[in-house]
Amino acid sequence: MTDAIPHTTGDCRRALCLDLPAPAEDGAAPEWIMLLPAGADLSARDGRRWTNPDPDAVVAETRALARDLVIDWEHASETRGRAGERTPAAGWIQDVERRPDGSIWGRVTWAAEGARDVAGRAYRYLSPAFDFEKETRRIKRLVGAGLVHFPNFQMPALAREEDPRPMTDVIPASVTQALGLTDGANETQVLGAINGLKDREARATAAAEQPPLERFVPRADHDAAVARATAAEQKLADLEAAGHQAKVDAAIKGALEAGKITPASEAYHRATCRTAEGLTAFETYVQAAPKVVADGLVGKTPPAQAAGAGSLSDEERATCRQLGLSEAQYLATRDGAEKTEA
Repeated sequence: MTDAIPHTTGDCRRALCLDLPAPAEDGAAPEWIMLLPAGADLSARDGRRWTNPDPDAVVAETRALARDLVIDWEHASETRGRAGERTPAAGWIQDVERRPDGSIWGRVTWAAEGARDVAGRAYRYLSPAFDFEKETRRIKRLVGAGLVHFPNFQMPALAREEDPRPMTDVIPASVTQALGLTDGANETQVLGAINGLKDREARATAAAEQPPLERFVPRADHDAAVARATAAEQKLADLEAAGHQAKVDAAIKGALEAGKITPASEAYHRATCRTAEGLTAFETYVQAAPKVVADGLVGKTPPAQAAGAGSLSDEERATCRQLGLSEAQYLATRDGAEKTEA
């Protein structure tokens, strides 16, 4: 049970190298030998793993074969025997049982030469062959065993019992090239390359899910910043509009008090002062304009001079002359402003 090392690989079968029990006190080969060590997970030194969650099921499946299982030398019956060569048996496994610790043992009847090799320690290791499910790697049944010398000795792949064609451990060149490996790469190298690809994919996925803050801003933070900027811009616009209106009120009031414009033309001048440029132009006009309202009538519209809709007062006509406007242009602006304010 000391040395559990993968011995042979294939799509359907694997072999582990186990140290054979020492010969009996009389020097005879042992009657019972371990075929599978205890444990639900069986791992090899090269990283390969299999599962044996139900040893009783393995024993039942093995017994269901209803035949003795051959023990040969170097798995000859699975290699040379397939080619029709003579492959004598070193012994026969005639029964299997599950031990309390979960390991599986076999009762062996040894052939003379096999008993001699085992008793004399000419062969120290046993390599049991077993079928397993490729997808889950669960061991199904034992199918035989071989006496071997070296735990790491690489044998040709064992074949499926129902498929007589020999199978090999050679990885197709198309696979190794796709993984960036050289031709002839073994299973361990291929698995390492695949795991490397998985690690890179996992890192890329993590980076996509959590991009660096120096390059990307979370959507919630972006939306909050936009909302704050929009609110600030609106507040600034409101403040600017209020400040502009205050300037317009002051300019209109000053012009009325100075008698430079008449109350009847106030709506017109307010309309022209809606923009900063219009306010500047109005202030320039007021500075140069003559006084058009008598001192006693400042801020008032004399009844005799009041104008109805569609007509101009005397003061408004004077304003038209000063601004170079036609009466129609003045009326359009004045009446439009009055309607808006109304």
